Amino acid sequence: MQKCGDLGVDLLSLGFASASSLDFSLEKSPIYMMYYKRLLAAENRAEKSGHGMWADSNRGWVAHYWRRLGDRLGLAMLWRKMMQKAVQRHAVKVAKV
Repeated sequence: MQKCGDLGVDLLSLGFASASSLDFSLEKSPIYMMYYKRLLAAENRAEKSGHGMWADSNRGWVAHYWRRLGDRLGLAMLWRKMMQKAVQRHAVKVAKV
C-alpha cells in the first residue's frame, strides 16, 4: 500500500501555493503550530530552489505565465472581496431603512 503525501506540503514545495498567515486563535495548539512550521519550511525550500512562483522571471515562459496567473488571481480575489464588502454595506443600509 502506497503512503499518501500531504497535498498542502506538496503544493508548497513545488512553488504552486504559498502559506497563509498564522491564525493567532490557534497559536496555542501544538498540532497546528507543528503543521504550520512544516508548511513554512516547504515554502522556504521552494523559494530557495526557485520552484513555481519563486522562479526567476528570466528562466523562461513557464515562470512568466505562472507570475501572470498569480497576478490575475490576486486581482480577481481582491475584486471579489471588494464586491462582497459593497454588497454587505448595501444590505446593512437596506436593513436600517
